[in-house]
Amino acid sequence: LLTAMKFSSFIIIFTFAQLYKTSSASVDKSEITERDNILVATDANFDKIINTYDFVLTAFTMDRCGQCEPIHEAFVKLARILKERSSPIRVAEANITEEEELTGKHIKRIIPTLKFYKKRHEFMVYDVEKTNPWKLLEWVENKAAPAAFEIFTVLQANSHVDENEIAPFAFFKDENANELAVFKEVADTFDNVKFAYTFNPDVYKAYKIQKDGIYVIKVADDTEMYKGNGTIEDIRSWIVMNSLPLVPTYGAKYSNLIYESPLKSHVYLMIRGDDEDYDDLKIIMQKAAVHFKNKLMFVIIDGSTADAHSYLDFFRLDQANLPEIRICNLTEEPFVKYKPDFEIITTDKLKQFASDYLDGKLKPHIASQELPDDWNNKTVRVLSIAIFDDYIKNSTTYLAICMHKPSNDESKTMMKHWQKLGELFKNATDLVLASLDCEANEVEFGVFDITPTVVMFEPVKKAASIYSGNKTFEDLRLFLDSRGLNSSSGYAETDDNYFLQKSAVKLRNMMRFFDFENVILKHQCFAYQQNQRSLYFWRIFRRWQEAEKALVEAEQTKKSQRAYIGPLFLTPEVEKFAPPGKDPGNLTIAEKGGMSYETANKYSKYRYLDLSPSTIRQFYRYENLINLQYDQRFLPERHLLLGPDLAAAHFIVHRGGAVKFFNDSRWHRVNNKGEYILPGRKLPDLYIEGIDASNTALMFEGLSNLVNLEKIRFLSLKNCEYVNDWCMSQMKQFENTLEFLDLSYCSKLTADGLSALSCLKKLKYLRLEGLDQVKNIGVVAVRLEDTLPQLQVVGLDYELALANFGKDLKLLSHENVYQDAKGNAFLKDNLDELYYLAGNIPEQASLADDEMPIFVSQIRKDVPCLPDDVIEEVNRLSDGKLKHLLAGSPSGEWSQETERVLQVEARRAADENRFLHSFLMPARPGGPTWKERVQQLAVKMEILDKEDVLLEQPKKSPTVVN
Repeated sequence: LLTAMKFSSFIIIFTFAQLYKTSSASVDKSEITERDNILVATDANFDKIINTYDFVLTAFTMDRCGQCEPIHEAFVKLARILKERSSPIRVAEANITEEEELTGKHIKRIIPTLKFYKKRHEFMVYDVEKTNPWKLLEWVENKAAPAAFEIFTVLQANSHVDENEIAPFAFFKDENANELAVFKEVADTFDNVKFAYTFNPDVYKAYKIQKDGIYVIKVADDTEMYKGNGTIEDIRSWIVMNSLPLVPTYGAKYSNLIYESPLKSHVYLMIRGDDEDYDDLKIIMQKAAVHFKNKLMFVIIDGSTADAHSYLDFFRLDQANLPEIRICNLTEEPFVKYKPDFEIITTDKLKQFASDYLDGKLKPHIASQELPDDWNNKTVRVLSIAIFDDYIKNSTTYLAICMHKPSNDESKTMMKHWQKLGELFKNATDLVLASLDCEANEVEFGVFDITPTVVMFEPVKKAASIYSGNKTFEDLRLFLDSRGLNSSSGYAETDDNYFLQKSAVKLRNMMRFFDFENVILKHQCFAYQQNQRSLYFWRIFRRWQEAEKALVEAEQTKKSQRAYIGPLFLTPEVEKFAPPGKDPGNLTIAEKGGMSYETANKYSKYRYLDLSPSTIRQFYRYENLINLQYDQRFLPERHLLLGPDLAAAHFIVHRGGAVKFFNDSRWHRVNNKGEYILPGRKLPDLYIEGIDASNTALMFEGLSNLVNLEKIRFLSLKNCEYVNDWCMSQMKQFENTLEFLDLSYCSKLTADGLSALSCLKKLKYLRLEGLDQVKNIGVVAVRLEDTLPQLQVVGLDYELALANFGKDLKLLSHENVYQDAKGNAFLKDNLDELYYLAGNIPEQASLADDEMPIFVSQIRKDVPCLPDDVIEEVNRLSDGKLKHLLAGSPSGEWSQETERVLQVEARRAADENRFLHSFLMPARPGGPTWKERVQQLAVKMEILDKEDVLLEQPKKSPTVVN
């Protein structure tokens, strides 16, 4: 029975396996399928995808790729977002491990590769964070937008031409013109080139255009008009050719146009920009370029710029050896280079060099190593690229070649093993070991990503086996012993088709300069370690490089942050602990029962280390403050790329605010998912009308990002905790446009800051709710309304504000109250000692304990030497702040902490039989009220009542306080 069950189970499993195999084989790969909303691109359906959909963002990935996984995750999120928005943009992914034919068609060497296909035109994705779905979304939406925009005014046209110097421009009176539609289609095929069109007759007159058509307007040259057959290809070629100067200088401005030009043969002059012969050689290039127009492209490369490094490396040149002339054929890889035989550059020699190239008289220039005399007698032969193909063709034995780079640490170790193996196999009759220096020899397209690389060629068929195992002496010896076919040494046949395909393509490319076409790569013979360590090494190394780069960037950010913040703040003074344990009288604190009053006063000048929760919170608030200041610094690059209005919009919305543009009724803000959409490039006629920064952390540094807003009318800074008087100085930039300003509940504003708003000439409404901390706010408001006749201040109780101002005047007019130049109020006693009452003096909190109170308040004083009735009167006029300040309360308000200090002081004074002034006595629940205490001091109540009535009476006219 058991045997029958096993047999029946086997039959069922076998049947299902056959069905699955049959169904899998019947899948039509030409059909477009989806997985997680991502189009699955294959060899068969790739062209169908880009023809079916106008906008396709494609990722070319491979199996077991560490960098491909985060891109796939980002694509899944991006595809879901695009589907939710019903966007015409689609996301596709092609696995080149399975789809080998896509490798040669769409990608060269870098994996993963991202490309964007816009109406079947290909664009590389290189200037965006590829693992961030929101950054990708912003990028593709900007790229999917029409590349050509309409010009409405002459001023806008002048700005566009001045900005681009060479601008494709279409002039048509008919909006439905066929050539205009083609012009717009051509614009979509260009990357980073701005196209414009207009129907305005004034723009025609400004640029002296007599006839409708497509033009290229140049600032420094005559305007060119298109006269071709009107096809997309013809217009595109014409625009590329006419958008470049006769001899362009390579850089970000012309790099794309240079490569998109139909001219694939380039003549390069590489010279430093500060070279004394720069101008003369540039004229020579221009004179020669005139004779080869539409045949060769002449390009100048400034060797002192960062853009030139890749060219100097490609041509194997050093800045010290410049200037140099080279010709390069960019028709297909590998690019063929040609070197002149002259050193002094003249117009005639350059023209002859270019003519010989066009006539096919020049031979390609390939950098080759100079071989030593005994190169063929060493145990490890030394090869150069000049004899590489001949040596392999003429070899009658197995030939193992180690391709290495002397500057690479792994290559150094590998060559040590290779030299030992050369000694070991020097007597072998059927095996020769050789080496090729890939730095001294130009092997641009034959060097494998994993260096060093070992390739073994068979003697007859010249079949090549590429070694991909561990680079240890023993493993290499086993590989050579088996002549590349040993399967008992721990190697297994590889199934990594991409690695094999990549190796084969590169090996063949290395031979393309020579007549060596019979290279046969035996895929089944590739030695491959089972743990696949060597194949994974380059991926791990790249990820490690990225991690190291991230650490370096983080450290540089910290340094730049410290350099930015450092000058803004004074260095905090050194914290000191409380000094002695036995003083006075050599008594311990336990023996004394606590620190005496005299000792506490004596050492109150020291700063104590306070680790209370409030102090820790203060520290973190300070740390957050400097981080915010650095985060909100002004970035010129952002304003240069986006323009002032769009840069300000991104700055505000990213930090939780909202913006409104002209002719747009929406307020753009972050939604509940943390998402927002704003244009990613500068757009014409885009102006901010309103900014709502309420409840944000906007501060002085952040307001610097709101410069040059030409049409802003509304600004709300409601409840911004970091908005202070310094921020009001930034309002000057809005003096000619701002009409509504909300400063409600900005707790750090004072009367001085509000007075600075008088510069806002067009301000109509000013909201000042919840600014109770501003003294004399009613007077400030009245003065602002007098200065700005159209202004209306709202949200303010004028009668209460003016009454409080009268009360302050009463305190400041007291004969014993003194006010300094900074506006701080002090009580002066008979000994000319000053006791702080009100103002802006920084105060430090007290720390107290029942057993050992520590007084660290900088404002703590003895009781003034004045009659008690005067002290009581000033205390009443200051709303009790005088007593609280004298008792050690830094805020001038009664607190439980102050009460504890006074209770300890009272106990200590009683123990020491010391007199304690009534101002330093703790509050008593059943004690006398303030009025009762004033009566005890024989102060007439009638006078006090009259003063209270005067203070409570509302002011009918603000002119009273002028």
